[in-house]
Amino acid sequence: VKDVKDVSVNRDGGGKDGNGDANNEENGDIKNKDTQDNDHTQDEKTGAEDDPEDTNSDDETEDQAKHRILKQREEERRRQQQEEMERQALPFSVERFAIPEVLFRPADIGIQQLGIAEAIVQSIDACDAIYRPALYQNIVLTGGNANIGHMKERLEKELRSLAPSNVTVRVYLPNEPDVYAWEGARDLVRDNEFKGSNIYLDRIEWEAKLESGHAAGDIWASVLNKDVPSGLTFI
Repeated sequence: VKDVKDVSVNRDGGGKDGNGDANNEENGDIKNKDTQDNDHTQDEKTGAEDDPEDTNSDDETEDQAKHRILKQREEERRRQQQEEMERQALPFSVERFAIPEVLFRPADIGIQQLGIAEAIVQSIDACDAIYRPALYQNIVLTGGNANIGHMKERLEKELRSLAPSNVTVRVYLPNEPDVYAWEGARDLVRDNEFKGSNIYLDRIEWEAKLESGHAAGDIWASVLNKDVPSGLTFI
């Protein structure tokens, strides 16, 4: 009987202790929840006081509104400065017309040389008269400056006023004038007939002659005039 009583006491005591622990845990959970809610509410109040922009514009004070407006202006100013630093644009005004005009009128900036149109006419006139009409009809614009707006039309107009009235002036503008000359040279060296001609010189032979001390002009002169009859020179 004594053992049974002890067991009963222990069971009752264990039951009491178990209920006590459960109650303590429940009370602790309620207390922790209340503490978290209070901390969250306190954080919201603190954040609202620290950042005037988070408050309702109807409830903000005059100082808060002033602070918000000044901050927005400062951010806008910094954004504009950043855009100015990153922008890679060069504004043009009359330069759009004045700079290309120098190509036709070098004397406007003190350069006493022929313009593009005059130089073309002078070059064509240096050839035999039988070839001149064909040359006037086969003028090709190459190089980056050919991309200037209305360059082709302006050159045709200038040439028409300088060329003989009985010839046709035609200026051709390729799709990519900045690489058109290079493409022509590329196609030329790929031509089998050109490779078999006497004016072809590969890179290995060219560099070997340079290393041996020959001047570039002398190398080409020797190649071009290799099979030319004595007394004549290839031009």
